[in-house]
Amino acid sequence: MSPEERAAAIRAVLKSFIESFTKKQLHILRKRVLSPSPPTQTRMATQLRVSRQRVSQVESRVRQSVADWLRTQKGSPIRERANALATLGSAIPWQSPVLATALGQLEDDFGTSVGSPGVKTGEFFLFAAGPYRMDGSRMDGSWLLKTQDEQQLSDLEESVRSRSDERGVASADAVAEVLEPLVHPDFHAQWMSERTSFFFRDGVGYIDGSAGLVKKAEQALRRMGRPATLSELQREMRTDYNPRYAMARLAGSHTTKRVTKNKFGLREWGGHEYASVSDAIAQEIAACQGVATLDHLCRVLSERFEVAASSVASLAMAPRFAISGRDVRLRDRSAPYHAPRSTLEKTARCYRHGAGWAVRLRVDRDMVRGSGRSCPEAFAHLLGVAVGARRKFRCGNSSVTIAWNERSSTGPYFGSMRKLARELGAEVGDWIFVTEEGGEVGAWRLPNEAVRNSEGLSRAALLAGACLPGGEAYDAMQAGGPGAAGAEYGHRDTVESVDDPWEVAGDPWEEKARRSLARAVALPADATCARIAAALLDRSEGQLAALLPNDEQYSAARQLRSSNRSPSSPPQTSRTQRALSFSEG
Repeated sequence: MSPEERAAAIRAVLKSFIESFTKKQLHILRKRVLSPSPPTQTRMATQLRVSRQRVSQVESRVRQSVADWLRTQKGSPIRERANALATLGSAIPWQSPVLATALGQLEDDFGTSVGSPGVKTGEFFLFAAGPYRMDGSRMDGSWLLKTQDEQQLSDLEESVRSRSDERGVASADAVAEVLEPLVHPDFHAQWMSERTSFFFRDGVGYIDGSAGLVKKAEQALRRMGRPATLSELQREMRTDYNPRYAMARLAGSHTTKRVTKNKFGLREWGGHEYASVSDAIAQEIAACQGVATLDHLCRVLSERFEVAASSVASLAMAPRFAISGRDVRLRDRSAPYHAPRSTLEKTARCYRHGAGWAVRLRVDRDMVRGSGRSCPEAFAHLLGVAVGARRKFRCGNSSVTIAWNERSSTGPYFGSMRKLARELGAEVGDWIFVTEEGGEVGAWRLPNEAVRNSEGLSRAALLAGACLPGGEAYDAMQAGGPGAAGAEYGHRDTVESVDDPWEVAGDPWEEKARRSLARAVALPADATCARIAAALLDRSEGQLAALLPNDEQYSAARQLRSSNRSPSSPPQTSRTQRALSFSEG
């Protein structure tokens, strides 16, 4: 019998067997028994208008009938041809060219389908060889898995992992030893790539990517054999962890440590551990018997921890340390840090208001996101915040926190002011004045629009806080919130809530602006513009000083305005401008 005649005979026998089923049985055979990706029994029950239990009963009988028939003499030729598929292993990629070739040969011999309605030839032979089921969608590179070997297939990854070394690497030979009984050698690399957490690297082997961050970093460092930056570790591990989270985890691990500012290594490698520049300075001072020169610290620590020498020099100025000439020591408790190093009168952004003081802060995106702000030493000292201390002051429905880290060379700082800015209605570009008077803390908003619409002396007075309580026109201000005595309470308001204050006063508005600005920088009310400008320059506020006219220009402007209208009458301006006049005054 020729091969063609033999194939025709087998096809006839198979056709006869398939057509022995009833229409309902045949539908379940095609959709539930032979299909590698069958629908649920519930869906089949809905299609056939029977119960799910009935579908289960029919499916069980049909499945058993096919299995029994394949063991008979008539079914043996089908079983023999199916062995060609079985040699491909217990797991076969659906898109595999080898599988496509094998199924194509079967379809050439027996046609694409058998019987009427047709049963797909390839699906019948896959059932005879397995049966196999589809794991996943046919569109995403899924696999055909032999059902009786599924548990063994699911254990393959752990078996490979047990053969991995301390670097998290399994050799190609070890992987082949584990996979070969179930997965054809042609599919080893694809199985490891698609079905496990291992990835292959030439010259290394299969790398385990399933561990947690610290374990993966430890294995990566062993593979690299040297300290590495976080970005290098991320590339080696093929991860994209949040940098802040990753650095905190690796620095706090019992197996890894930070060896420089930007690099990590294994603790077992020994060597110095980096925590911060401040701690590194303290450790080196201790190693030098309690005193080290600044030059020595800059040279040694920049080489050891790859930090800038300028950072070492800057942080050596922090309150934690005491400097005498070029020698640096840890500050003794008996020699406290003397703060402030500058008085309020000489501190930029700090201004007199009434019997108290105010500090001006710019509202930017960082503040809106919740970042803190530096606080002048003199202002922190005024509020009783010492080095190493933290205080919280109630302000309306919000609070203002001021802290002073002894390890920081930048001095005290305000904590997050996001809630306070939101309560004040402050937007990016506005200004917030934090005030202190008699132990009471307050916060006031200065709209950026008010600053933009003013110029010269008016703008300088506005930015120096002339709108705050204690200013010459404070009685005309409409306070926005109640105040109370004590550091735990405060008040708040905004410049926009002010009506024109100059209408109740008798002096020209330029004079009020000058007097308010003079008081803001702790000068007598009769100080000239030249003297005010000199005071601003002395406070490193050259931009404000540049806004002031010289005394001749100021006198000329006053004389011109006096000749045009009564000294007791303010200039005719819009309501917005009148509010600005108060803010400037």
